[in-house]
Amino acid sequence: MNAIRTAALLIFASLLVPPSVYSQESTQRFEIPGSDEGLPGSGPIRRADWFRDLWKKRRSVWAQQVQKDQKAVVFLGDSITQGWGDDFGGRFAGMKVANRGISGDTTRGMLIRLKEDVLSLNPSGVVMLMGTNDLAEKATPAVIAGNVKLIVDALSKHNAKMPITLCRVFPSSKEKNRSAEDIQEINKLCAAAVKGNTQVTVLDTYTLFANDDGDAKKEEFPDLLHPNEAGYAKWAAALRPIFATAGFADTAADDFVIETGFKSLFNGTDLTGWRILPTTKQQKRQAARWKKSNPNAPPWPVFESEVKLDGKTVSPDGRYAAIGNRLVVTTPTEGRRIQQLWTTEEFSEDFVLKLEFRATPNADSGIFIRGKQLQCRDFLLAGPYKKLAKYRPQGWNEVVIRVKGQEAYCTCNGEVLEAAFKVPASGPIGLEGDRGQIEYRRIRVGKDDGNLLPTTNSTLAWTFETHEDGKGSISTKGDSIVFATSEVTPTDWHVQAYQMGLKLKEGAEYKVTFQMKSPDYSTVVLSAMSHLPDDYHPIGLSAELDTTPDFEDYEFTFTAEDVTTNDRIGFVVGRDVGTVYLRHFKLVEVQ
Repeated sequence: MNAIRTAALLIFASLLVPPSVYSQESTQRFEIPGSDEGLPGSGPIRRADWFRDLWKKRRSVWAQQVQKDQKAVVFLGDSITQGWGDDFGGRFAGMKVANRGISGDTTRGMLIRLKEDVLSLNPSGVVMLMGTNDLAEKATPAVIAGNVKLIVDALSKHNAKMPITLCRVFPSSKEKNRSAEDIQEINKLCAAAVKGNTQVTVLDTYTLFANDDGDAKKEEFPDLLHPNEAGYAKWAAALRPIFATAGFADTAADDFVIETGFKSLFNGTDLTGWRILPTTKQQKRQAARWKKSNPNAPPWPVFESEVKLDGKTVSPDGRYAAIGNRLVVTTPTEGRRIQQLWTTEEFSEDFVLKLEFRATPNADSGIFIRGKQLQCRDFLLAGPYKKLAKYRPQGWNEVVIRVKGQEAYCTCNGEVLEAAFKVPASGPIGLEGDRGQIEYRRIRVGKDDGNLLPTTNSTLAWTFETHEDGKGSISTKGDSIVFATSEVTPTDWHVQAYQMGLKLKEGAEYKVTFQMKSPDYSTVVLSAMSHLPDDYHPIGLSAELDTTPDFEDYEFTFTAEDVTTNDRIGFVVGRDVGTVYLRHFKLVEVQ
């Protein structure tokens, strides 16, 4: 009874306290401490009036959202992170995300507010970008990396299985008191601080944005510090493969239908049909020489016996994993690690290998053809094929490799990588891991039927263009590619789809076959054209087609005339509003 009376008195007394007192007390904990004494970490803490107000305001609002933001993927950072906006511009649709960026904040400031702003949300994952403001406040790279390490340690202690993405500090400029040398040193020390931590993926967002001098580019960072819309789009694209591997994105089933005459080398669910081969004596000698000449050379794990991975979803060390219909070569915790994964099947006859890959910035992998490596990288940054016009950075790209005898013709999105790549007479297909993350999917092999075109039912194989007032879209459905025209102009054809990179022979005869339908009875034009800068001319084929609602077979022959080094074949579909379905598109030389 006394306890009840006491509780009642306390409640009554609380009613006499003005609400403003509660508001004052509840927000005081969100203010920047008046001195550094007793605070974790080291280095600068900003205390300018504008920053005090912003720090307090944003944190007070976040305190009201703790329950709403539970289990979100949390972005922790400064003005660059704040610049995403609270809804991230819709760039991560389907994901629960929370922005915990404060303009002007330093790594020590983030460490101080970590518990209430981040850990209280019990995040599913954390994305970190920090350190640039510390430089402006004269902090050393070592101090910055030390604070980053404390933040990572606190996150790991809170949840030892939570994925953490550490973005390398973006480039800026010496005129912003953020020199390329200092930023590179921060990134180097931060990577060293988390080396071996399996929770942390280091994402190379420095190389992604740096120019040849190591500074920010005006076209992406107008003030040489903050990204514009183009910069944020590139950052978002760089993060998506990491989110997919963590299970936050790209979780829908792949409805791709394999072509007739091909078989899959990867079932999408586990590593059946793949193995790790014993390290050869030659590889051991190579690794030893490398280590001797460079003490910091990447690790090269040694396997004394074959490791078959049938039924396994991951390799023994987790480097290769089957995740969501993708065979993922994960980012090594050391930064670089040389490894290979091989098919159990060996190939001695002629064949065509088709696959799609997606790489994080500056990632380095490789495709082995009977044991000979073709570089497969984030080409525009990592080379060696830096001038590809159709390569999609951090997007999916299709590689087609046609092996005849001991020579392979290799393309990426229809552009030639190697026209006469020498390969052994027999051997398995392999995938290498070096640095960064690369995902592979739709890995399949079949006999060469002479078709000079890449896959029909993949948007990667097509260039889809709309001009002036024409509007349309491209997609896939089963074994078909789907062209949809939503707006047309009465005077011209302004929606077209074509496949590039043809190498036709002057005067040679070719046959084109395909199946097509349109529920809307759309009229389309099939044509073969040159595709050089300021040079588009017919090379022997042009035919107007009236489609029907059911698939019909089409066949045309033509003689190639006035061919160039880069020709194309495809369809103009912009005369009528409607949808066109195309499948089994083939171009073969008539012998």
